[in-house]
Amino acid sequence: MKIKHIFFALVAVIGLFSACSEEEMTVLDSVQVTKSYITFDANGGSDKTVVTAKGAWTISDVPEWITVSPASGQAGETEVTFSAPAATASRTATLSLQVDGQTEFQRINVLQQTEKVELPISTCATVLKGPDSDTYRVKGSVTKIVNTTYGNWYLADETGEVYIYGTLDANGGEKNFTSLGIEVGDIVTCEGPKTTYNGVVELVNVSVIAIEKSLMKVDSLSVETLPKEGGEFIAYLTCKGSNVNVEAAEDWVSVKTIKSLGNNLYEVYFKVGANDGGARSSELTFQTQANGKTYTSTSTIAQEGSIVDVNCATFNTLADDPNALYKVHGIVTKIANDTYGNYYINDGTGEVYVYGTLDANGNTKNFSSLGITVGDEVVLQSIKTSYNGTNQMKNAVVVSHTAHDVKTVAELQGLEDDKNTYYLVTGTVFHLEGDAYKFDLETYGNFGLKDETGEIYVYGVADALDGVTKNFKATGIQEGDKVTLLAYKTSYKGNNQIVGKFIKKETAE
Repeated sequence: MKIKHIFFALVAVIGLFSACSEEEMTVLDSVQVTKSYITFDANGGSDKTVVTAKGAWTISDVPEWITVSPASGQAGETEVTFSAPAATASRTATLSLQVDGQTEFQRINVLQQTEKVELPISTCATVLKGPDSDTYRVKGSVTKIVNTTYGNWYLADETGEVYIYGTLDANGGEKNFTSLGIEVGDIVTCEGPKTTYNGVVELVNVSVIAIEKSLMKVDSLSVETLPKEGGEFIAYLTCKGSNVNVEAAEDWVSVKTIKSLGNNLYEVYFKVGANDGGARSSELTFQTQANGKTYTSTSTIAQEGSIVDVNCATFNTLADDPNALYKVHGIVTKIANDTYGNYYINDGTGEVYVYGTLDANGNTKNFSSLGITVGDEVVLQSIKTSYNGTNQMKNAVVVSHTAHDVKTVAELQGLEDDKNTYYLVTGTVFHLEGDAYKFDLETYGNFGLKDETGEIYVYGVADALDGVTKNFKATGIQEGDKVTLLAYKTSYKGNNQIVGKFIKKETAE
């Protein structure tokens, strides 16, 4: 196995770079690098860092065995590549990075390690806080296996949990995870480089050093999903430790009794009450002790639930849950992808991003067949999830769809009065002068609305799509704000006007 990007671990083992002072490690104001330690294995290769400088800079003290490209540059960000040929003996160098006119240097330490060195075992907490691209050796319990082909799983110790993305088999091959025989609850020692993807810390393509089979194993559950009325279920265990400890992650699951059947076999009886909310699940943790070690195995019980109606604001506050289903009612205000059905809906309380919409046959990539466009009113059903910190409704099912045209103010002025037909209109709030027009942003929502085509009087606005009247202050709309309303056209004493429901706003600068 090639050992690359392992400086921090190797320092503890072989004491290299011990001459680096604390002052040399300080981040300078005039220049910074994304990585101040460059490492190569015996085969050589290349590694990179990004230099961010406030002026022209130069890298000096470069020995013959290292190639730096570029070795100088101007203010801003510059990617610098360090290369080294193959070597038969370990070697080190300390390069100096200096900005013109500055007396301080940023040190860049380079190590080429030819001997294979056994890494010390790091805790999960150390990995989570450590820099990307360094290689770590960790030891912990397997808490969950999510892919049995590539070997994607979670490893936990008493300090935290790390995601393993890809596991090499005994011969260094991929896509052969099952050959290792790793199961949930086993204590595994492995090593690999750290990376961070979409905010998730990962050790990638790890090599397995040792596997200690768990003395606790969940053989099966009597049922995997309970009805929403609740009931009981049994967990069947094989336990070779001194005892059985059980814990449910959620308080709606309770343990009734633990029964020993002999020959290391156990039955654990659980009870679950009725579920008045959305579908839910709970992780079950089973532990035993032996020879001063704790062995753990986990399983998950699910329970059916009702589909809960929520508004956009509430939906965005929900925890991600692959089991709980929700209905959201809103107006389509923007379409981001018309193939998969990615778009935004608003209901006056907030905005929800819909990531994927299923067609009548439950397929994606066929959004156009649904005929949904901006201005339309939809009721969607789906789970709550998030991506990169952004809340979203994923692979939504369309429960109902009502088409609404988008109109300009001038187009609304030309329509016949009709209280049963709604249109989406966007404009700027202003004080429309005249004895026939009231200006009220506190109670009813009476004001002028204008766009590039004209002006019209707004005679009353509900505070949300499913909101109430006489509560306009709750929208927070002020004069000068750009607002979107779902409204119908009417008139009073010969003056055109619209009556609407608040959908969204853009605050005036």
